[in-house]
Amino acid sequence: MQASGERRSITRAGKREGEPVINIAECREHADLYKRLSGASGISKDRSDVLKNIARTYVGLAGQLDRLASLTRNEQR
Repeated sequence: MQASGERRSITRAGKREGEPVINIAECREHADLYKRLSGASGISKDRSDVLKNIARTYVGLAGQLDRLASLTRNEQR
């Protein structure tokens, strides 16, 4: 329960309302996974390129979430 006595709902992703669906650490884990997958033997260059792009997207998302967390902290001061 929150201080006001109201309950926060749980989303379908299992996270509390107001919390990101994915956090910075999870983004970095996904980025690492897709980067590893992009280097697998026996896959086409196109598949490797797509997997690398997904990895970069997760790295970018981690950066945006970090920036958002910083802004949120600064706004609460």
